[in-house]
Formats: sequence, structure tokens, C-alpha cells
Amino acid sequence: MPTKPSRSHKWHTTIDSLGRDYYQGQIFSDKHQGEGHLVTTSGDEYIGNFYLGKREGHGMMVYAADGNIYEGEWLQDQHHGQGKLTKAATGNVFEGG
Repeated sequence: MPTKPSRSHKWHTTIDSLGRDYYQGQIFSDKHQGEGHLVTTSGDEYIGNFYLGKREGHGMMVYAADGNIYEGEWLQDQHHGQGKLTKAATGNVFEGG
């Protein structure tokens, strides 16, 4: 019979259910935590760090709607700090912080 890990233990898992976001990576207390790969039901793809279930730290997001790519720092699921946005339609690159 499996035992439940202590609250300080991170699990590595894959969550892949029809009609839900795909996630592969570390979890802690049932939330994305540490390094992971997330593909949302809208097709957006994020590879990077999570903290308490939110994108936080360094990561890269490819937006499905327009193909734009953001790579840089995140805080509570938002671009925050240093980063680079590449526009798919024009190839223009915007960098800043």
C-alpha cells in the first residue's frame, strides 16, 4: 500500500486527462511546484518554474492564439521583471524589464 509523502516531499507526475490541461513535472501539496511543462486546453505551452500552482521564476510561454513567445521572469502567472517577447507575425523582438 503506497504511503503519502511528507509535506516537504515533491512528487514528479504527469497529469493528462481529456478536456483538462496537460502537466508534467513536480507537484507539492497538489499544486504545480518546481520545474514543469504545462499545455493548457487553449493550446498555450509553458516550460519553466512554478510556485504554489502558478508560473513563477524563469520560464518560456508559447501563446497558441498568435504564436508569440515570451521567455523570462514570471511572478504569480504574469510576466514580471526581465524578459523577451518575440512576435510571431513580424519577428520583432522586445526585451526589457
